Amino acid sequence: MTNARLQSMSLQVHLKRGGFTCSVNTTVPLQGITSLFGPSGCGKTTLLRIIAGLTATAQPKFANNIVVTDTAGQLHTWLDEQGIDTPSWQRQVGLVFQKPALFPHLTVLQNLNYAWSRVPKVQQIEQLEPTNLLNSMGILEFQHRLPSELSGGQQQRVALARALASCPQLLLLDEPLANLDGHAKGYFIQLLKRLQQATLIPMIYVSHQLDEVVQLSDQLILMDSGQLVTQGLIANVLQSNEGYARCQGENILFAEVVDHENTAGLLAVSVAGTTLWFPEPVQALARGATCRIHFQAKDVSLATKLNNHSSISNSIGAVIEEFSDSAHKAELRVKLRLSHKGSGQSTSTSQYVSATITKTSKQRLGLTVGAAVYMQIKAVALSV
Repeated sequence: MTNARLQSMSLQVHLKRGGFTCSVNTTVPLQGITSLFGPSGCGKTTLLRIIAGLTATAQPKFANNIVVTDTAGQLHTWLDEQGIDTPSWQRQVGLVFQKPALFPHLTVLQNLNYAWSRVPKVQQIEQLEPTNLLNSMGILEFQHRLPSELSGGQQQRVALARALASCPQLLLLDEPLANLDGHAKGYFIQLLKRLQQATLIPMIYVSHQLDEVVQLSDQLILMDSGQLVTQGLIANVLQSNEGYARCQGENILFAEVVDHENTAGLLAVSVAGTTLWFPEPVQALARGATCRIHFQAKDVSLATKLNNHSSISNSIGAVIEEFSDSAHKAELRVKLRLSHKGSGQSTSTSQYVSATITKTSKQRLGLTVGAAVYMQIKAVALSV
């Protein structure tokens, strides 16, 4: 394989089994966390298993091809047009599934040592050494326990640690939070983000749960019926027509933490030169940190004048970019570009948001493309 970091993956795969066909032709950037999102049965896991080398695509007539490029400019062919596969163990990928699949007769530390011992010394990463890894993940105290002595959430953290202990060039996760409760899921999401930022190991994450995808993803690939629908930076995909329709009108804004009001339990963030306040999240956020806030289009109201006599305290100036159809005939989607107070910032770096309003509201307010409005967001609809 390679010691250089992976940069991108070119995928051309076509697999037909029974009445289902998975056919994807695209290039995936391998930075941060890329999520494969879509309804159950749309082909997400099938595609992930093909990338991992666990599902054969020996159908030469379809010219299946997987080529990975590293940061040194080297090309590595995992699947060629003749259907010849690079074995899974040679691809340097780590795998985390819905079920932890730990060795039941080995302790937590022994499970990790099993993976670590199979990594060539030249490819070992010190921070992924088992003891270091367990410590950074907050599970060092479990090192001498058997998997049966751990909760489901703890087992899944150990499964993630074991995958990382193999020092993978790419980490593949297939709905790893499916069996976790709300608290454990929230912890795991933050853990994944922190580990990715610390190790810089690219991750491809499969889920049909929108809340997971919105919190985790840097890149988003939408799939349906074995086909790729659209892909790109998550904020851009969510603002596409397909993203709006398939992701429940979800919005993401990137913000900077600017203040804490501890007595009131509020957190202030700056978006487009405007300060927004909302309930402090469970995880601590330092001033100056970048965070993401997400909310649905239905939780946005529009006003032509700034309204200080309302329980909705968060308002941002915006410009109407376009109108389009929504799911209900009485409603429409309004795509908005945030106004940047005094920054002179160009539209190429602007952030966009969708609002869902009724057609009668559009007429009553006299809203038109290009009009300046105030976008009001319910504080309770915001999270990090």
